[in-house]
Amino acid sequence: MRQRGWLWALIGLGGLAVGLGAARGFYVLWLDRQVEQAGAEIAAGRFEAARERLRRIARARPSAEGVAYNLGLCEHRLGNTEAALAAWGRIAPGTELAARAAIARAWIWFERGHYAEAERVLTAVLESPQSGPEAAMVRELLVVLYRTEGRSSEIRPLLEWVWTLVIQAGSDPRWEVVSRPLDLLRQYATVDLEPIPSESRRRTLAEAEQRVPEDDRVQLGLARLALSEGRYAEAERRLRGCEARRPADPAVAQAWLDWGLATGDSARAQAALGRLPDGWLDPAEVLALRAWFARQRKDFAAEQQALEQLAERDPGRTATLERLAELAVRAGEEPKARALRARKAEIDAIKDRYKAIYFRADVPTQAATLAGWAEALGRRFEARAWWTLLVLARPSDRAARENLARLARPQGEPPGLTLSDLRAELARWAGAPSKAAEPTADAAGEFQFRDEAEVAGLCFRFDNGQTPQRQLPETMGGGIGLLDYDGDGWLDVYAVQGGRLVPE
Repeated sequence: MRQRGWLWALIGLGGLAVGLGAARGFYVLWLDRQVEQAGAEIAAGRFEAARERLRRIARARPSAEGVAYNLGLCEHRLGNTEAALAAWGRIAPGTELAARAAIARAWIWFERGHYAEAERVLTAVLESPQSGPEAAMVRELLVVLYRTEGRSSEIRPLLEWVWTLVIQAGSDPRWEVVSRPLDLLRQYATVDLEPIPSESRRRTLAEAEQRVPEDDRVQLGLARLALSEGRYAEAERRLRGCEARRPADPAVAQAWLDWGLATGDSARAQAALGRLPDGWLDPAEVLALRAWFARQRKDFAAEQQALEQLAERDPGRTATLERLAELAVRAGEEPKARALRARKAEIDAIKDRYKAIYFRADVPTQAATLAGWAEALGRRFEARAWWTLLVLARPSDRAARENLARLARPQGEPPGLTLSDLRAELARWAGAPSKAAEPTADAAGEFQFRDEAEVAGLCFRFDNGQTPQRQLPETMGGGIGLLDYDGDGWLDVYAVQGGRLVPE
């Protein structure tokens, strides 16, 4: 009897367990159906109904990330921004929906002028290893943020990462939310070819500062804007505030480096280099800095060596060719100076042609030409990208495949082109006396201008060529021309004479 009673008790408990399990299963099924119904209501634009349903589900299942994401979406569509931010903030990090929620939250913060919070939300997503379309979208939004703040050097690595994954994804429909390869290539090229106009950035940053004056990323953007416009005292003041908030921040250190280069402050530039992480600067930037510091200490031989390496590695930097021509003139090497200036003119012409058509290019007919121009300008990533697009458009194009394979091979990195190498070199030079040099513009004191027109028999009288028709060229005469006509490395000043539209 005892055994039989125990058996019935066990059966009863088993039945109770089955009953509880079935009830739990039905409850989970009911919740899933409620989630589906909420999704249908969202798709139909019935956000209030979906919100109420999702609130009930959230009370029953508070950890469900899909519920929190959709609830935030409904609140945002209904104009309840704070409630939307709160809902999205409850999503656990490291998930696909967390990345989507981060994008939505960051955009709200960006529009409100909270640039620092927008950056924090986005970079938190990148701390977890993700390679899906959401991670790509996070980087694209960071590009928008950095472009507004003038942080150009940080944009291209982000776009290169997105480009690589978009190409690998191929026709995967999940990636349709990310920019197309051609659009990514355009974004990449515009970083320096067509940067955001200063007036547009000034307006956006001023509005953000008015809303959130204490935001240090807004202040960084304003500092970089002031730096680009030559307002160095203002840039310094704003950068000091940014540095106080983030003493070890690479973006602030980069801004200080640019400030030092612009103002000729070697000490400030070298101090900024000490706060940049290894790998922050590419080899071309290291060479450019090596040349700049050599020029500051008047070691023109070291400067020339670095510039020649830079011209070979990055031929599109026409300022490098200009400076090499100046050094050639100083050394009495006129033929070399003429060859360098001719090369600069050739590069300028290629750059003008590239800039004229890259944004509206027809890939099948123009990609090969653009790839050649990009390579001539030292824009290797863009050259590879154009060949990639051509291979995708014409898979049987053998020349395109061969050129793509050639450019895909890594460049041999000569020793001494890392940031650590540069810092060590500058440390060795610390305290060493500057080398003697020929007088330069910096050492010659104040500029003096002489009007030699009268001595030369030129009696200047401006004639704007006025006619009864009041033609447009009449308003455009005069001005000043600065030309180094005799190749001595100094600009000669010309006062431009006007004249009649049709000479007498």
